[in-house]
Amino acid sequence: MGSLLWRDLVVGKWFWVAAVPIYFGQLVTTSDLPPAFVLLTLAGTGFFAFVNIGLEEMQGTESLWSSLPVSRRQIVLARYATLLLGILFGLGASLAIGQTVPGWAGPGQAGAATQVGLGGYAGLAFVLLICGAGYLPCYFRFGAGRGLQVFSAVAVGGLLIISIAGSSMLMLAGWGDVVTNMGEPTPEQVAILESWMEQWGAMLAATMVLLALGITAFSAALSIHFYSARDI
Repeated sequence: MGSLLWRDLVVGKWFWVAAVPIYFGQLVTTSDLPPAFVLLTLAGTGFFAFVNIGLEEMQGTESLWSSLPVSRRQIVLARYATLLLGILFGLGASLAIGQTVPGWAGPGQAGAATQVGLGGYAGLAFVLLICGAGYLPCYFRFGAGRGLQVFSAVAVGGLLIISIAGSSMLMLAGWGDVVTNMGEPTPEQVAILESWMEQWGAMLAATMVLLALGITAFSAALSIHFYSARDI
C-alpha cells in the first residue's frame, strides 16, 4: 500500500508544488481574520484531500492502478490514506501558521487559529472526514464522475433532514423558529451556550473526531466491498 500511496503523491506532485505555497501564503494573509481563515482552511484542506481523485478522472489512470500487482483492497486503503494525509496536512499547516504568524506583530496577539481553537479544528476535521466517508464508497461503486452525482444527491437530502431536525430541536430548547427568525440569540442563550461549551466542549470535540474516524472505517469496508465487485 505504501507504493500506491507514493504513486498517488507522485501523480499529483505538480499540483502540490503549485498549491502548497499559495495555500501557505493565503493562510499568512488571513491569519488575523477568523472567518476568511476558516473558509480558506476548509477549502485548501479539501483540495489536498481530494485532488488525486480529480487527477485520476482527468488522466484516466484508474485502469492503470487496477493493472498493478496489488489487490483492490490495497487500492482502496491507499485512497483512504491519501484522504487522511491531505486532511492532516491541511489542518496541521493551518494550525501552525495561524498560531505562529500573529505573534510576529507583537506579544499577546491572538491569531485566527487561537480564536478557532482545537474544538473548531475538530469540527473541520469532522466535516472533511464525513464528506470523504460519504463520497469514497460512491466513487468506488460508480467511478469519480457518477459517484460525485450520487454523493451530491445523498448529501443534499441528508442536509435537508439535518436542518429540519436541528431547527426542531432548537425550537424545543426555546430558541424559537430559526428558519423564519434569523435574529441574533439573546444574551441568556449565548451565556448558556458558552457555559455548555466550556464544560463539554473538549469532550464533544474528541467524540466528533472519534465518531468520524469510526464512520470512515465503516466507509472503507463498504468501499472495499463495492470495488471488489465492480467491473473496470
